[in-house]
Amino acid sequence: MSLCVDYILRGSVRWQKVAEGAGRVRVTPRLIRVTDDTHVWSKSYDQDLDDIFQAQSDIARQVIQQLGTSL
Repeated sequence: MSLCVDYILRGSVRWQKVAEGAGRVRVTPRLIRVTDDTHVWSKSYDQDLDDIFQAQSDIARQVIQQLGTSL
């Protein structure tokens, strides 16, 4: 099955629970060019779990910048 895409976004998410307060989360997205399996961009984001939506916004902004497009 062909998806007819030029890039895919893969990643991993790890989190740490703490006894009190918010936990921590590490999100590591990787932008990959499908034609040659080249890693175009990758970065780790370490955030308090309460700030996960900020990490999501930062990741989206970076992917858009790497693709050279705008929304």
